[in-house]
Amino acid sequence: MHFNYYFNKLVAPFVLALIFSPIAVFKLLNFGGSYFPEIGLVFMVFFFSIKKKTMNDFTESRALLCLMLIIVLGVIGLLFGNNILHIYSEGRCILALVLSYLYISNAKNESEYIEKLEFSLYFTLFIFAFYIINYIFLLDTPSVKKYFPMIGIWVALLAAKKFGYNNILIGFLCIVSLAAAYSLYRSNILIIVFAFLWFISFIFDSITIKRLATGLVSIVVIIMAGIILLPSILDYYNSSESHMIHGLSKWLDLANFIRHREMTDVESVRLSYYSYILNNYLILFSPSGFGYYKLADIEFCHAFIECIDGSIRDNSLFYLVITIGSVGTLFILSFICKLFFNASQKLVLIEKLRLLVIFVSFLFFVNITAATFGELSTAILTGLLMGIIKSYHTFLRVKV
Repeated sequence: MHFNYYFNKLVAPFVLALIFSPIAVFKLLNFGGSYFPEIGLVFMVFFFSIKKKTMNDFTESRALLCLMLIIVLGVIGLLFGNNILHIYSEGRCILALVLSYLYISNAKNESEYIEKLEFSLYFTLFIFAFYIINYIFLLDTPSVKKYFPMIGIWVALLAAKKFGYNNILIGFLCIVSLAAAYSLYRSNILIIVFAFLWFISFIFDSITIKRLATGLVSIVVIIMAGIILLPSILDYYNSSESHMIHGLSKWLDLANFIRHREMTDVESVRLSYYSYILNNYLILFSPSGFGYYKLADIEFCHAFIECIDGSIRDNSLFYLVITIGSVGTLFILSFICKLFFNASQKLVLIEKLRLLVIFVSFLFFVNITAATFGELSTAILTGLLMGIIKSYHTFLRVKV
């Protein structure tokens, strides 16, 4: 019993997080320049075979239907002449997202839901820990900017709050905030801002002296930590020209856009994706299949449309329209909006506002990256978050 307890709670999420971490992507499971996490699938089968109910989640009709659609999109990608390894990689991410969603949303009772939520919490914490370890020890530095699967912050925060792990919640927020600052991605910092807004809102649940004192102490600790660490962050930004450009100059570009409506070339490219979709909506009506995510960053070319500057990795909407067509994209967007809308029903105002913060953060994340469809860790965390939102009323009701 003790073995099963620690295996379920710590060993399984630790091993799975390691398998889907950048340490495995670039080192442990990288063979000939390609990442092969299939050992993770073997481990998952071993783990979930112990839990036959969970295995049933993965063999139900929706999962099998998804697998069929992935195969169809893979064949279409082959017909368009795309690389078979790229096709397989994207299909693998979509399947991981769907299975993660089903894992949470198919919980039959409160005890099963608690177990799955706890598993998701530790998996998320381990994933972020491995990302940070990877960058600190320079196991791989392919880019000046450091990518983190920031959508996963909501999985950790929601689960930690539900279990009353306030120390973990505050510590996680501080560590991930520091990581976001060093990552040089503006988007990471903005998601942290959303997370802090969500966190601060709990002070107003029921205003008592104890709750106010706890909230104020937490805020003071976080602010003091920021003040102490700010000089080292600024030194890091000033340590090289590329750090300065990504760490500070792009914030000035954003401020300039807000004040004077003047866009940089990079922002112009990001906005051009939407005009590209609108101008070619008839051709993009049908799917073009998998295989585009790993194409060059500087230019995207479709078989039947003129090329466009930029990368399909920069925008999930752009990726979806190219991959599954405009009709399929509308279906996905409708599904996500319905997910959050259903979750908001019968909530009090403060809970609706918290859910709105998560929804806006979610839309923002998918608007600035298509990593959900090209990075396994991000795909899994996105699926877990969607599963929690699908079961949001259960999430609020369940007692731990």
